[in-house]
Amino acid sequence: MEKKYVAKLCNNSASAYSVAVYKGQVYVAGDEFIGNIRVATIWKDGVAQRLADKTSSYASCIHVCEQGVFVAGGQTNGNKMLAKLWKDGMPHILTDGANDGYANAVALSGGEVLVVGYEDRENSNGSETEVAKLWTNGVAKDLPGTANSIFIVKSEI
Repeated sequence: MEKKYVAKLCNNSASAYSVAVYKGQVYVAGDEFIGNIRVATIWKDGVAQRLADKTSSYASCIHVCEQGVFVAGGQTNGNKMLAKLWKDGMPHILTDGANDGYANAVALSGGEVLVVGYEDRENSNGSETEVAKLWTNGVAKDLPGTANSIFIVKSEI
C-alpha cells in the first residue's frame, strides 16, 4: 500500500499565518474561532495552546529559538486592538491603547527582540493613517512606509 502525505496546517475553524521548525518540532501561529471569538493560538506538533481567552485576538508570526517561543499579534482591549508579543505564552503589550496597534512579525538579533507592525493614527483632517512601527525590546520607533515582515542579516565590516 502506497503512503500518501497531505500538508495540513489548519481546519475549517482555524487559520495559520506562520510556521517555524525548531529541533524537529513544528510550530504554527494563527487563530481559531471559539464560538464567535477569534482567539490567538499556536500549535506545537498539532497540539493547540491558546494565547488569549474571551477577547478577540490573533497571532501573525512565530519565531522559535533557544531563547524561547516568540509570537507577534494582537488582542482587543475594549474597542481598541493592542499590539502584543507573547514570549513562552506570557503577553507583553506593545501599544498603549490610544490607537489600534498591530504586531505583524518578530525576530531576534544579537539578544534583541524585534517586532514590526503598525499603529492607526488619526490625521488632522480626521481620517486615519497607518504608521509603521519597530519595537526593539518593547521600545517603539516610527518608521516610514509599512512594516509587515522582518528579516535579519548578519553584516561583518
